[in-house]
Amino acid sequence: MTQAIQVLQLLKTKPQGLTSMDAWSSLGVTRLAARIFELRNSGHVIRTQPERTKNATYARYFLHG
Repeated sequence: MTQAIQVLQLLKTKPQGLTSMDAWSSLGVTRLAARIFELRNSGHVIRTQPERTKNATYARYFLHG
């Protein structure tokens, strides 16, 4: 199973969204943005929400539909 498929399956189970830390801790995926790019190119609609903390900015991804 490819990492992109694993990420897609994880997105389906996380209505609160998926961050790179989630993908790393659950799947060992270190390049979540690249996997999201692949999924979008294969037709999946994935929304990106920027998140900000005091020290960092990161993306949270949501599967649409």
